[in-house]
Amino acid sequence: MYRYGLIWISTTLVFVLASLGNLATFLMQKHADNSTSWSFDVSYVNVAACSIYGYAIVVPLAYYFFLQYMGSNASLIRFWCLWGYSLTIFIMSSVSFCFLQYVNCTGVQIFILQTILHNYLYHTCSVWGMWA
Repeated sequence: MYRYGLIWISTTLVFVLASLGNLATFLMQKHADNSTSWSFDVSYVNVAACSIYGYAIVVPLAYYFFLQYMGSNASLIRFWCLWGYSLTIFIMSSVSFCFLQYVNCTGVQIFILQTILHNYLYHTCSVWGMWA
């Protein structure tokens, strides 16, 4: 599995979220006051980075330790790669509009649920002897 997916996809997601957050703030301020000028707030990058990297590193780590506790020989690198690639769909869902946003978010949830359950259930069921 390509091991840099977690890094590149998470980094792309951080900058997309920070940019769109700044754009949304500008549009809200512009709606309230027409004389508002554009200013980039760097703190959005910090918040997005802590949120995305925290989520991308901690959740697979928790799954890994849980499966180790259950007796599996799962690979932490594989979990990080899988989790990183499952974040790809969030890049596309962060750039949708109006009604398409609801359709897109529903599709995102179904895709992520299917991807993660398929891969994690394989490891979980192999621990319990269901798939030998």
